[in-house]
Amino acid sequence: METLIQKTGDYLETRLELLRLKTVNKSSQIASTFITYSIFFAFIYLFVLMLSIGIALLLGQWLHNLWAGFLIMAGLHLIIFISGLIYLNKPIKRFIQNLIVERFIK
Repeated sequence: METLIQKTGDYLETRLELLRLKTVNKSSQIASTFITYSIFFAFIYLFVLMLSIGIALLLGQWLHNLWAGFLIMAGLHLIIFISGLIYLNKPIKRFIQNLIVERFIK
């Protein structure tokens, strides 16, 4: 009887250790995915930022008014931002949720 209790205790300890390791594994997968996407989007953001500054300077030169080029680009970014909030809010949330669920199920 004592051996059965000892084996049950060992089994439970092993199962808890396995659960802990699986949790650490999934958490590290999710964290690494998040960091990878963050770095990727940071580079995209920097590219769009530099492109926007270049276009704003070009527009300002064409209009002979530097601030007008930046104002036009700011307005364009505002329109894109509002459109994204209206039309892409649910698809982006769904994409992120599916990505997290997919990482947990894998």
